[in-house]
Parts: sequence; structure tokens; C-alpha cells
Amino acid sequence: VNVDFEVYDRSGNSLTMGPVSFASFFSPLGLPATGTFFDPNTQYDEEAGRYIIAIDFKDDASLTSLYVVAVSQSGDAAGFYWLYAFTANASDSSQWMDYPHLGVGRDALYMGGNMFTFSGDSFTNARIWAYDKPAMYAGLAASLVGRGLGTGAFTPQPLKLHGYDGSWPTGN
Repeated sequence: VNVDFEVYDRSGNSLTMGPVSFASFFSPLGLPATGTFFDPNTQYDEEAGRYIIAIDFKDDASLTSLYVVAVSQSGDAAGFYWLYAFTANASDSSQWMDYPHLGVGRDALYMGGNMFTFSGDSFTNARIWAYDKPAMYAGLAASLVGRGLGTGAFTPQPLKLHGYDGSWPTGN
């Protein structure tokens, strides 16, 4: 589960012809070979009809912490994906992100996680990020914004919109 994924149809037939390793799937990004993938998340964006696969990537040797995201180019879960690697270090390379939770919003993809030090694995704070969903769904360079939540927060879990019926509520 932490190293491979597979796409099935509703009848239980594999659409990917066996498990696909995250290392292989994200290899076009050229991530350090000494790093590891862990804590995968998947979501379906009901409004856009897109699939999202995301996972942590950590490399202790280079002090690299990334949130690696794939968004389907169409409504085909076994089709082609746009691939992204976003830094998950807070403000410097002394921290890495763990236990991500992915949320799908109207205008952005959201992620919450916990930050730990590379040296000693001590908890420092929780953070949230918002990723440019329209750019990602178009295969363009995408920006992100992040914010620390302090030491009182732990494991933020962004909203996941469900039940899209073709319209969004208006107002505040």
C-alpha cells in the first residue's frame, strides 16, 4: 500500500495490469534515488472528473521533503497524469513533512501535514498548503502557498467536497 498502487474497474479487473510502484510512476520527476515514498493519498474531484494521487517523499541524505502529486489529464483513472513535486519543507531544509491529508476544493487542492526535524524527528508544528488546481489540471507550472499552524495543532485535515450536483452554493 505504501509502495504500489493499482487501478481497478467496478468488476474488480485491473486496469493497470498489476501494481505500479510509486517510484516508477513518479520517476519522470527525477527524484533522488536514496529517498522514500510513504503515506499515499488519493481523491476524486467530482466537479472536474479528475483523479488525484499524492504521496510524501523524503530523502534524508539531501534533506529533501516533497509532496508529490499526480492529477489525471482526463476522467480515466488508468490514463495519463500530470506530475508535480512540491517542496514540503517549511521555511528551511531542517524540517520534513509527515502524515499528509489531501482535500479537494473548488479552486485549489489542499494539504495538511505535520512538520518534524530531520535531526531527531521532533515535532515542530502543523502546516497547511493550497495548490493551484486550475494550473495543475491544465498541466502548467503550479504555485502553492503554505502556512504554519503552530505547535497547538496536529494533523490538519482539509475539507473534501463530496456530492457535487453541478452547482455550488453562493454566499458566504
